[in-house]
Amino acid sequence: MNGFYTGYIGPEKFELMPKRFPNNHRLIGLINENGNYDLKFDFKWPMNIAGKVLIRFVILTIIVSLINGNWILPITLVIF
Repeated sequence: MNGFYTGYIGPEKFELMPKRFPNNHRLIGLINENGNYDLKFDFKWPMNIAGKVLIRFVILTIIVSLINGNWILPITLVIF
């Protein structure tokens, strides 16, 4: 890890988090039946909750805008 990451390394699993700012994500590796690691990238708490809330808010905003007949806002939100 050479001082760049903190976390847990075990025989079946590892979980690494960067030691630099912003350190709001983590890398998780689980060993599969072939002996290789399946990697998963996700955000740490509270960023994972904030991301899910933001996605739901954007989807709700798109639906309400389409119902009201406003097509510009949903197109802009989908593109960006």
